[in-house]
Amino acid sequence: MLIEQLRFIQWWERSKVAEHGYSGLENYVVDTGLHSNIGQRLKAAEEYLEGEETFLANYSDGLTDLPLHDYIDSFRKSKKIACFLAVKPTSSFHVVEIDNGKFVRSIRHLSDSSIWMNGGFFVFRKEIFRHIRPGEELVNEPFQRLIEKKGVDIQQVRGLLDMHGYIQGQATPG
Repeated sequence: MLIEQLRFIQWWERSKVAEHGYSGLENYVVDTGLHSNIGQRLKAAEEYLEGEETFLANYSDGLTDLPLHDYIDSFRKSKKIACFLAVKPTSSFHVVEIDNGKFVRSIRHLSDSSIWMNGGFFVFRKEIFRHIRPGEELVNEPFQRLIEKKGVDIQQVRGLLDMHGYIQGQATPG
């Protein structure tokens, strides 16, 4: 599969638009205001995705070397409505498990725990828009309903470039 056309849909308040620009790409800026949540910002971009069956979205400040074509192909084969990258957190702290609010069951470094976080890289079928109701946050209400129906898939990766620009390693399937 080749990506022949990139369509960037960006959402910022109008004052920020002049600071960013791309050449040679189909580029849309959708003014969603300062207080729209992610679900509503995504919904505002719907009209610009006419004719697209699947599309990518990203609200992460990170980067990954995950093979994009494999990610998209895997999603298309899954028949799910949404997929996101789940990444191991890279923060340096310890996770504590507590029994009955009184007793420490365990303490271990975050990287040794079973905790994964939403990496903010998504691939969707256009059907996602039917699941976002006015005012809803994407990963709260719509994702919870889709999870109950097994409509959300994940791709586990390690090595997302964190938001501060420190390379944590290469993206490899979890």
